[in-house]
Amino acid sequence: MKTKFFTVDFINNEIRGSKRAFDRAGRGFEAELNELTALIAKHEGFKLTETEGNKKTTYKGLDVDFMREYISLNDADRLPEFEAIVKSFKFPTVKKWFLETYKNAGETFKVNAEMKKIKKSKTDRKIAEARKSAKVKISAVAQK
Repeated sequence: MKTKFFTVDFINNEIRGSKRAFDRAGRGFEAELNELTALIAKHEGFKLTETEGNKKTTYKGLDVDFMREYISLNDADRLPEFEAIVKSFKFPTVKKWFLETYKNAGETFKVNAEMKKIKKSKTDRKIAEARKSAKVKISAVAQK
């Protein structure tokens, strides 16, 4: 079975390949090197161009607990709808609903940035609660 590591773009006069394929050809891996040298010999004057890989967006850390926290902080009115969806569907459908509902004007949802905001919000709430309880304790001591 012959694998193609490179493609020829006749419109732009280019021989295209991935960074890995060019690296392997440069290090002398037989299959990649043979294919590249044959293409260069056959298509003199063509430029060698590295193709961009598919930049798949991942949503590491996006789980039901994160979604629930995000919705409770940013859109509390939708929390009952979210809970109904969680009960009725599996995670991929819940994730799709969440990402479609909370996408930012054509951009992908920035999980890391939102996680930082949620952590800061949790910390701020804990500090506020600690201050409240400290004030209650101080006022109780002052009344004695």
